[in-house]
Amino acid sequence: MCNLNFASLTVAALTLSPAFSNPIPEPEMATCAGGSGSHGYEYTVDSTTNVPGDAQVGDYSVSGVTGNGQLTAQTSYSVGVTVEVGVELGLDFESITSAAGISGSVSTTTEKGSTQGVTDTCPQGDWYCALSITPTMVQVKGKATPHVACGIQGDPTPYTITFPKIGSDGNPITNAEACTCKNLKDWADPGHVGLLCPGDCALPSGS
Repeated sequence: MCNLNFASLTVAALTLSPAFSNPIPEPEMATCAGGSGSHGYEYTVDSTTNVPGDAQVGDYSVSGVTGNGQLTAQTSYSVGVTVEVGVELGLDFESITSAAGISGSVSTTTEKGSTQGVTDTCPQGDWYCALSITPTMVQVKGKATPHVACGIQGDPTPYTITFPKIGSDGNPITNAEACTCKNLKDWADPGHVGLLCPGDCALPSGS
């Protein structure tokens, strides 16, 4: 007849059990991505629309006195991001452009460039002409929703941001055309270019 030693079995069970015991892992804290001031926001996008940006005047002008003054020289400009609604949120531009699917076609910083290959004409007259440069922008509208897990409470807040649109070469997309310099003489004479420059023109050297 087999005699069982229950005392030894009990000890063995108590000795082995710790080897199969795993502590329950602590829940991971939510990762609150974003730059300073934007931690914990998730971004949804309601619309993306191409819109014209604020026009700016080129950095040189030509006289129309001799007729057919050519606006061919390069002129510099700069264009940047504009937050129209939601500036108090400290918005994360990279996260928003990613959510909108436009990361590769817009810039999230201020871009500087110059017109290249642009030719326009100042008609004959006593006025002066320059180039009016209008950047193409992408306006994004949506909502920033707080992550409760990141310690931010509140309802979704609307935002509106306008980003400079860039081409495959990484340069801003702009439209440049001749305009009449309103700050220089005879700008209102009949026959001048109908588009008035969006700012003061620089007087041509030697004038």
